[in-house]
Amino acid sequence: MNDPATREIWSRAFGKAFGNLAHGDDLTGTTGTDSIFVLSRDQIRNIPIDRIVTYACIVIDFRPQKEDLN
Repeated sequence: MNDPATREIWSRAFGKAFGNLAHGDDLTGTTGTDSIFVLSRDQIRNIPIDRIVTYACIVIDFRPQKEDLN
């Protein structure tokens, strides 16, 4: 993502992958599965103390065996 030569490619791939997990990505036409939900700061502040919050670790990779390489 830090390389200007590949920034657009990986930004688009991230949007597509994240959109697939969330509510979709209008730019790439990816439909969402609603597996994750993005919260506003106010919603985060109001998470009950007895709940466990998880997070994602985004990893990018070039996959030559796939139809969508990135």
